Amino acid sequence: MTWLGLADQTVRVTRDVFGHAPVQAVTYTAAGQLPASINAPFLEQFTTDAIDPDGTPINSKRPVLDIRLADIPGGKCHRDDIVTIGSRSFTVDEVERDADGVAAKCFLLETT
Repeated sequence: MTWLGLADQTVRVTRDVFGHAPVQAVTYTAAGQLPASINAPFLEQFTTDAIDPDGTPINSKRPVLDIRLADIPGGKCHRDDIVTIGSRSFTVDEVERDADGVAAKCFLLETT
């Protein structure tokens, strides 16, 4: 088994055992790909902390989808991909990949 395969398997098992968010049925549509049905942890109000250029702390809450890249077509998530959870539709606003390139947090914007 390759290192990437081992890392992917470890992420899957760890998430299944110690999942930090409810797993949702998700339809993920990447640009130029057919929609994929996956199950992934979804947090409605994920808190992110940052500091703006003048040193003021910024806290924001936004929805985030925590995915294994192997679960989506093409194995990559990009800004402006479409995510559907139930009757709600989102676009991917920002992507934070993990160090191994196995998983990513997709920060979402709800579309109306």
